[in-house]
Amino acid sequence: QSIATKIQNDYQIRQLNLRRNYLGWEGGVALANSLGLNDTLIFLDLSFNDLGAGGPIAGISIGHAIARNACLRHLSLGSCLVGPEAGMIIAESLEKNNTLITLDVTDNHFDIDVGTAFLKFLAHNSAILDLRLSSVEVGDDICSDVASLMKIRAITKGM
Repeated sequence: QSIATKIQNDYQIRQLNLRRNYLGWEGGVALANSLGLNDTLIFLDLSFNDLGAGGPIAGISIGHAIARNACLRHLSLGSCLVGPEAGMIIAESLEKNNTLITLDVTDNHFDIDVGTAFLKFLAHNSAILDLRLSSVEVGDDICSDVASLMKIRAITKGM
């Protein structure tokens, strides 16, 4: 929880890599609360933390924080045991967030409905240039549609 307090109060932190730090769902909730108030952090890696091990609360909290945050550019939630309920909130957050460029949600426990939600909300969010959905069981058609959309954005933005 001290890391969460630091994020909330230290305006010099721009990048934070907490990969494989055993945060668990409690740490995920604490970080989400701080992330919603932070306006300097641009890179956050929370991958390989069992955020979903205590149920959907940490993932839901992070989804709400994404919607409120106006600074974060890159977020990794890969292999965090995030389930479909939290995945849906994370997907919905893309409708309100216009700063996130890269979102990695690989190897979580999503389903076709979450994949459909990601595709729907990507249509409202032109900032996302890199959405990583591998090993999340959203279906080949959704992955293909997301890849096509990312390719069009890359061409349009001259990448």
